[in-house]
Amino acid sequence: MEIEKNRAQPNSRPRRIAEDLALCLSKIVGKFAAYPEVDPAAFQRMHSALERGLASMDSPARLGDYCQELRSVAKCPARELLSFPRAGEIDARIAAIAQVVSQNAQLKEESFRELLTALLSWQDTDKRLILDVLTEIIHGKAKS
Repeated sequence: MEIEKNRAQPNSRPRRIAEDLALCLSKIVGKFAAYPEVDPAAFQRMHSALERGLASMDSPARLGDYCQELRSVAKCPARELLSFPRAGEIDARIAAIAQVVSQNAQLKEESFRELLTALLSWQDTDKRLILDVLTEIIHGKAKS
């Protein structure tokens, strides 16, 4: 019955989460490219790539799986995440979220590198805020 309900609602919670996450990540890339402003070209480039990936997730079940994978990464212990040398918990978690987004949106390598660079190049306090916002979106707590 729940599956039927989600199929009837094109803007279901998983779709809203995926769209909000794509918008947020695109803004971060745009902001990184032209701080303190948002570079419209960088924003549009990332947003288009993420939207194409979202369009490929055409079934509610596929979107639900994507959101579940994001929730798992957002709340699993940091030591269980793949990390790179000298990465702290925040960097590891942000990188893991970016990896899930990249794989599911089928981002090209250069788009993934641009996304990861934009996410990890901020000061620690900014990265904490970015992670908090991404986590709120992933858990469906962000206000659209």
